[in-house]
Amino acid sequence: MNEKFFDLKTEKQNRIINASLKIFASMGYQKASTDDIVREAGISKGLLFHYFESKLGLYIFLYDYSIKFINLEITGALGPNDKEFFDVTQKVFYAGVESLRQYPYMVYFLETAKYEKNIEALTAVDSMKKEFEIKTNEMEAGLDFSKLKRGADYNMVKNYIMYTIITIMKKHLLEGSFNPDAFYEEGTAYINMLRGFVIDNEVYVYQGVNEIPTTA
Repeated sequence: MNEKFFDLKTEKQNRIINASLKIFASMGYQKASTDDIVREAGISKGLLFHYFESKLGLYIFLYDYSIKFINLEITGALGPNDKEFFDVTQKVFYAGVESLRQYPYMVYFLETAKYEKNIEALTAVDSMKKEFEIKTNEMEAGLDFSKLKRGADYNMVKNYIMYTIITIMKKHLLEGSFNPDAFYEEGTAYINMLRGFVIDNEVYVYQGVNEIPTTA
């Protein structure tokens, strides 16, 4: 982690982080330009390279910062007794949306990083990516799927939710008017619909934006 970067005022830190996340997520590592990043952030290239010696150094910082930030949000949202699959899914989604209030492109950046083809970038973040995957797998290993209907495949349900949420998020970002509350409401509607399909004898009640749905 680049400690001297955090000596900057928070507003400028966030401008640089958000501009970098947006350009890397939208363009990929190879096509991402530091010229575009500094233009988006409203800073000089000299300032950017004062804190990050290269484009690769900036990319590594962003990846490290993003997974740590997201992990903190998720850890704060989940309690020790949260095990039921859909309850955990909803709370993780809520935590993700909360992170997007500060960093709209953070989750999308991490998602696009999964499919990054540049070998230099891939190699640089490989150990962090594996550690992130291990933590995710450990969390999933402790989930309770007992309420799923017989024949409902956990991986298919999980992937459906993930693909849907990412697609909705990308749509909102590309429209250029990202609203975390609207994103949360639309994403939750899809989660609730799927929950109704795959859970027996349960009606899921959506309470509204910024509220965690509960069973009734």
